[in-house]
Amino acid sequence: HLSRGWDAIPPPPIEAGDSLLTFVESLSTFCKKTTQNALRRNFPPSPLYLIKTMKKKILSILWIVLQCIWCLPQNLIGLVLYLIHRNNQKYHFRGARVTAWKHEGCTSLGAFIFMNQDCLHYERLLVHEYGHTVQSAVLGWLYLPVIVVPSVMWFSLPVLKRYRRTKQISYYRFYTESWANTWGEKVCKMPSMR
Repeated sequence: HLSRGWDAIPPPPIEAGDSLLTFVESLSTFCKKTTQNALRRNFPPSPLYLIKTMKKKILSILWIVLQCIWCLPQNLIGLVLYLIHRNNQKYHFRGARVTAWKHEGCTSLGAFIFMNQDCLHYERLLVHEYGHTVQSAVLGWLYLPVIVVPSVMWFSLPVLKRYRRTKQISYYRFYTESWANTWGEKVCKMPSMR
């Protein structure tokens, strides 16, 4: 019953694009509020709550470091595209920045997801694209040659479009896409494209 008051204080949100300074400032504010509430109620926060909170902070820091080092090439390209489309509708999804664009398809480049503006809130497609974000975290510098190049070819080459149409093969059966579906479903615990 008493622990509900502590659970009601959410830790500050950390997004993939936040700087270290923003993170430290939000952590400082969070600790100050937690301490003030503890003094007001005359009991410390439960150790379990503090462990959970610090675990989230540490995972957030590791995610940012991973994106800045291991996933650098695709994040640089994603950042350039994000800046080009900075005035478009956008939101955060599990540490990735989702941005609308007017292009036919969708793409994921590190922590940046770009979705056609007509399907920006289509959940299954978002889970699929987030699966590519997970692929990027797993493959790091190999993501562009192993996933992006084959995926772009599978999507855009006329001969492959014709092949898919005549053989009635789903776009999502190609290894890059089916693997993204699998990762997206595992991480998000939601259904993806088929």
